[in-house]
Amino acid sequence: MYALHTTDAGRITAIDRLDPPTRDWGRAVRVRLDPNDAEYQAFIAWNNTHSRVPVELTALPSNSLVCLGVDPLVAWCKHVPKMLFAKFDEESRLGSFHTEGIHDAGTARLCRLCEAWAFDPARGDAEPASGIVGTGTPIWVTNEILNDLNRALPNEDHDVRRIASCTIERTFAYVDVSGFSQYKPGQQALIINTLVFLVDQEHFWGGRGQLVQQAIEARMCLGDGYIFVFRKAMDGAYFAAYLARLIEELAARKALPVEFHFRMGVHVGEVYTFWDPGRKDWNYIGDGINGGSRVLTAIDKSYDDQVYISGGVRKAIMAFSSADADAPRLLTNLHNRGSRKDKHDRPWRVYEIAHTAVCSDDLSQAKLPPPRTK
Repeated sequence: MYALHTTDAGRITAIDRLDPPTRDWGRAVRVRLDPNDAEYQAFIAWNNTHSRVPVELTALPSNSLVCLGVDPLVAWCKHVPKMLFAKFDEESRLGSFHTEGIHDAGTARLCRLCEAWAFDPARGDAEPASGIVGTGTPIWVTNEILNDLNRALPNEDHDVRRIASCTIERTFAYVDVSGFSQYKPGQQALIINTLVFLVDQEHFWGGRGQLVQQAIEARMCLGDGYIFVFRKAMDGAYFAAYLARLIEELAARKALPVEFHFRMGVHVGEVYTFWDPGRKDWNYIGDGINGGSRVLTAIDKSYDDQVYISGGVRKAIMAFSSADADAPRLLTNLHNRGSRKDKHDRPWRVYEIAHTAVCSDDLSQAKLPPPRTK
């Protein structure tokens, strides 16, 4: 990524190059405005190849960032507090990045992207449902790159979607270890290691369980439990039911280093994403990920070794039940536990999965360790 330092008239006074593009501009390399300098020649070649904008005609505001590629822009947004503002049409499932200001320069157009900001009534913003609006940003891209961004935006698998202000829908399965703080620290470590081990062992997962084990998109440790992320509500619900049945079976066989009890909650909803350097992966914020925990807080902690799903998960499974052969079996083994209020006094329609009835046949196809006799 290049930063162009210009006068108000658009005359370039200096160029900085940052590779890879991160927030640390202290590592930037100053490119001398010398036609004989190798760094300057590299910039001219890159500019002419990617943007076809003659440098002397690029009239931009001071301290602009000119991004000549989708990948550098994504890398930049991952490591700075920037979310590119995009409008998403829920009906057509099409979206586009917003631009604020277009400069015709030479043979190409330069477009300034909009950045997502919290709405500000003092600025005259109308409060949107998401709480964010679009405003100008120093990042400029060519029209060709803007088109590339807009083509990638509807694709939930693309990093471009993840740096945008558009949400994605995901299902979150919470695994909470009952009475975790009452275990000694060494036992706590064994319990968390056990959860990781059980989920990772492919031969522990039979039948439909194999599919949902492979469908895990992400996982996050909570200290006293785990969150598992799925694209489909059916996969998240079935995963939780199967894992519950697996834990109980291995406990009965005395195959767990520490016997423990659990509660699981599953919810589906919209989330925003952000790059998490600690996990080196995308993380999530929003109703979808919060809802799994809210489902659990709506149920009395004295009930454990049970799996609960929200009314939203049940509706999502019902909507696609004709396309999933296992959905009717799961739906017929749901028990309505009524409307319960969570710790924030928000009501939740909660359903309990009879996980033994749902998953026993699939578990019988798994390769489990034999019972211990002592």
